Amino acid sequence: LGSTVVVETKEGVRKEFQILGSFETNPEKGRISNESPLGSALMRHAKGDTVIVKTPNGPQEYRIIEIH
Repeated sequence: LGSTVVVETKEGVRKEFQILGSFETNPEKGRISNESPLGSALMRHAKGDTVIVKTPNGPQEYRIIEIH
């Protein structure tokens, strides 16, 4: 909790997220909940891992580039 994670999509787009508690989130600013599908998936993995997250638009694949 409180970590910042840089991920890369299959299309090569990099995104940065800060994983926080559910009351501190602001998705527009890259602050996501540890209880969200992406937040919970990232918390169980390490740098170099690939995670697949179920979304309303279908599964999305992210590769973890950095965790700080």
